Amino acid sequence: MPSMDQIFCDASIKNGICGIAAVIPCETISHSAITSASRLKNRFHANSVRSAFTSDRSFVVFFSAFPCTEINEGELKAIDLAVTIAEHILSTEGRKNSPVEISSDSLNALTDLLCSSPALFRGTETLRTRIREKGIILSKVKAHAGHSGNSIADEWSKTARKKYEKSVDNSRSISKK
Repeated sequence: MPSMDQIFCDASIKNGICGIAAVIPCETISHSAITSASRLKNRFHANSVRSAFTSDRSFVVFFSAFPCTEINEGELKAIDLAVTIAEHILSTEGRKNSPVEISSDSLNALTDLLCSSPALFRGTETLRTRIREKGIILSKVKAHAGHSGNSIADEWSKTARKKYEKSVDNSRSISKK
């Protein structure tokens, strides 16, 4: 059986702004796939997905931010970003039969995606279908337990949110002048 690719995702919300991040070990994805995936205009809001490398260049991070008031919506958007990246990896990397695991620390979002009852959150049904069609595995990872992939996703979701907050604050300052 081929080795499993793992993507970690997380969301951060504060003051009506949500940051999301998906983190992938660099050996999982080629440079051309990073470039093309970071150009994804998206279902994540007007702000496009961007990418960055961790300081030790062992992980690539995809991140975005948008207005949002509900943490569960943000966590589902983070999983949605990870699913989009997984779909992109599977189609561009020629690994159609390779398993991909997406790890999140959000029990609410994972429960909504994995249970058979009607979805609690907007967008869950579509996301359930995409996960099932691609054979993506979802797993729960304990938050703030020192796992590097989850810690990086947490850090970058906060960074994305703060960058977006700053850009909103700057645009408000300019419009007041």
